[in-house]
Amino acid sequence: MTDLPVDELLTRLRAALGREFGEIRFWGFAVVRPSDRSWRLESVEREGSTLLLGLRDMAGPPLPALLSLDRPIGLTVSAHGLTFERAVRLGFDGHEAWPDADGRHYGLATPRGTGRFEIQGLPALTLQA
Repeated sequence: MTDLPVDELLTRLRAALGREFGEIRFWGFAVVRPSDRSWRLESVEREGSTLLLGLRDMAGPPLPALLSLDRPIGLTVSAHGLTFERAVRLGFDGHEAWPDADGRHYGLATPRGTGRFEIQGLPALTLQA
């Protein structure tokens, strides 16, 4: 895990452009389940403290959907994917998640409803091949 200044973080993420992922998880919750779809990292931008990752659905329209990470910390890049250990808020494709003030739980809002779950030491965001 590395905590990097935003410019270095963007450089590392841009080096990962073109990588494909089949699984997107917020604190372990499968926003995109394994093998449901294939997404490719198309772009990486910054708006203030928020990173915007443009992910293209390989079976969908050519325009990427945006995955937002507000104040991400702890980027790990591996052969299997990308992981961010912490973030203040995550959003993608109608799903949003945020840690509670207690640091042990996170809130989740999906198109199907809302919930509160234990973090259980899981990273905030996982993009896995």
